[in-house]
Amino acid sequence: MNYIKLEGAHNFRDIGGYVTLDGRKIKDGLLYRSDQLSQLSENDLKVFDDLHIKTVIDYRSSKERENNMDVCKANILHLDPCASIAALSMQDLFGGPIDPNKIYELMIDQYRQFVTDSTCIQVYRQMLKIIGDKKNVPVLQHCRGGKDRTGYGIALVLLLLGVDEKTVMEDYLLTNQFYSNLAMNQAGLQIKDENLLKAIGYLCSAHECYLQASIDEIKKYGNVENYVILRMGMSQDEIDQLKRIYLE
Repeated sequence: MNYIKLEGAHNFRDIGGYVTLDGRKIKDGLLYRSDQLSQLSENDLKVFDDLHIKTVIDYRSSKERENNMDVCKANILHLDPCASIAALSMQDLFGGPIDPNKIYELMIDQYRQFVTDSTCIQVYRQMLKIIGDKKNVPVLQHCRGGKDRTGYGIALVLLLLGVDEKTVMEDYLLTNQFYSNLAMNQAGLQIKDENLLKAIGYLCSAHECYLQASIDEIKKYGNVENYVILRMGMSQDEIDQLKRIYLE
């Protein structure tokens, strides 16, 4: 994994370099993840151009993209998994009593839905088709913070390429280091309500139990390859093609 420091995005990473269970390695410079790309500076855009990213998969809803469009030069594809909990903003939490435990439970349920909900399945199936086409590579996936919708999408790819669960979880939790702590520090300067701060923490931070909820749902099919074949309609040839493109 290679963290790329930018001025207008804080969770931008090349996920190349991870080693698979069979001893191969994900190639550098082909698969990226990030938070939203609407605030990139001129310097950031130069860095982005140097990465030669051809395709950007933006998981944000049309509402999230209003007056907040990506500014990079790439083929931008909008795939909305209709993840209402993951798409919540801090502003959505204001206006009424907050039960942080309810937010926590909803987040876990959201990660289960990534695996089981028909709309989410269609979106992530399309993502796998996109990254499985050489003409689209290099590819970057992002949502607003790069934590939930992107976090699950990248985890699915890493697992399918053969990276072990422990490493996949470690990559997921890196969002706390690069993005979530920044968001929480900013919120803490303005908010004194402990329940609201706790709720924002559950919303903005990556928690191991969130992604584990997705992994546990996938394991109901035995393993990730069975899941993408039996539930997502992916073929073994498509899985093999992904490995040919991204592994060395």
